[in-house]
Amino acid sequence: MAQLRSSIALNTIVRQAKNQASTSRGDGIALLNLDTGHYVGLNESGAEIWYLIQKKQSVSDLCARLVERYNVPPDQCFKELVDVLTQLVTEGAVQIAEYE
Repeated sequence: MAQLRSSIALNTIVRQAKNQASTSRGDGIALLNLDTGHYVGLNESGAEIWYLIQKKQSVSDLCARLVERYNVPPDQCFKELVDVLTQLVTEGAVQIAEYE
């Protein structure tokens, strides 16, 4: 997982993986990988990330939107975004599409 975490950079392009089902749950969202049966629960900010990556997005663009919405420092946003993306890639919910 550490290798995956270190491979996610500002120019990394991510997107939702195929074969995912999602439903709102309180302030968050529940994801189900239809291929593996793995379930992931996301809080409000995780749900925001999920909705933003319906189409391919760079980590840089995601950070810019999240910094604006949640008023957090960019370096904190990047660290926390990488943590969430690492979890979602590991669970098969997100794919690293390419690098810009």
